[in-house]
Amino acid sequence: QLNPFTREIYAFPDKSGGIIPIVGVDGWCNMINSHEQYSGMEFRYSEEMVQLPDVAEMAAHTWCECILYRKDRDRPIIVREYMGETYKKAPIKNNVPKHTAWQSHPNRMLRHKTLIQCARYAFGFTGIYDPDEATQFLRDTQAFDGEFRDQQNQQSQENTAQPNNQPEPKTEMKTE
Repeated sequence: QLNPFTREIYAFPDKSGGIIPIVGVDGWCNMINSHEQYSGMEFRYSEEMVQLPDVAEMAAHTWCECILYRKDRDRPIIVREYMGETYKKAPIKNNVPKHTAWQSHPNRMLRHKTLIQCARYAFGFTGIYDPDEATQFLRDTQAFDGEFRDQQNQQSQENTAQPNNQPEPKTEMKTE
């Protein structure tokens, strides 16, 4: 069971009136440790480091691997995540970057992302999001909704912008 009071799980409303369930890293750890087949995990990191694009004085591992062991499997589940695919740049507000945990603790955040993906593969956890995924989902749906509304408004304006002295376009329908 996940505890909403310790923010292991929380939710945001989505555009269709449903909810987006969000599980923080502590919740993911709880779900993994509580699973009856869980038998341990390890992490490995690349020796190669990469410079972060928006924090000049910070470097991070190029990749991280999670090795997760299940009691009912002979071989571990191994997932590798790459910094270049998971890193989130600092959001800009009023021309000022607002640093997040990705800027101050990039290796920890990469480890969290790797842990979550490995848990999904190992235990089939679906239908829940980590905070980054939920934020991106909300941004994507808002952008889509906004784009859709913009297209509708543009079409409406084009339809009303036709001068009254222009004949309406005729549509013919043939049936055979």
